[in-house]
Amino acid sequence: MSKLGWISDNDLINVLDELLDRSGNAIDESSKRLTKNVQDPFASLVMAKVAEITDPEVLHNLQLSISASQGISGAIGHFHQRILACVDGFVDHDTGYALENEQEKIIAEVKNKHNTMNATNMRKVVSDLETALRQKRGKWRGYLVIIVPKKPHRYTKSLSSSKNVIEIDGASFYELATGHKTALRDLYDVVEEMILEKHLKLGYGPKSNDVKLRNYCRQIVDNSLPK
Repeated sequence: MSKLGWISDNDLINVLDELLDRSGNAIDESSKRLTKNVQDPFASLVMAKVAEITDPEVLHNLQLSISASQGISGAIGHFHQRILACVDGFVDHDTGYALENEQEKIIAEVKNKHNTMNATNMRKVVSDLETALRQKRGKWRGYLVIIVPKKPHRYTKSLSSSKNVIEIDGASFYELATGHKTALRDLYDVVEEMILEKHLKLGYGPKSNDVKLRNYCRQIVDNSLPK
């Protein structure tokens, strides 16, 4: 039996490996930028002071994380697109929008967080979905999926006068796609365990702060994802 009832373990492993590779590349590129580009000494000084950092390595790692955050966020958005494309009936589309389910007459664009688009980007996404829907026959719906919404509440919101372009939170769309209400949170739980397993297989033993870190991340889940 698969770890999740709506995606095979092989698909899940492959997509997770792809996510980790893309995220690792984002860190590598960030490190190259920090080495190549001129650093802002004032920003470094103020960051160290405000964050009460006294260790240069800690400051460097913080700067590295900030620089890599956009690339990692993009990798996670792609991860959700790939995961959902593995759900029965859904396929990757990539041109004009991310996903399509012909049987359910659904097309969708997937964004990782609510703040990854400005107003211009939003209008472009809605316009692309409207254009795609006009080319379809039948009662198709277009979804703009916000995996991590501004507030941890389920919602749907019409984005077009015809009401067939809809903004929806990630938890609700995962439920729509899989038929499982807790699919998004279940995915997080399984991914957390799989990453820990990979960590141990590489020969890294559990650290004393692993439990604290997992609890902290769990708190973020509760504060960010709708139930």
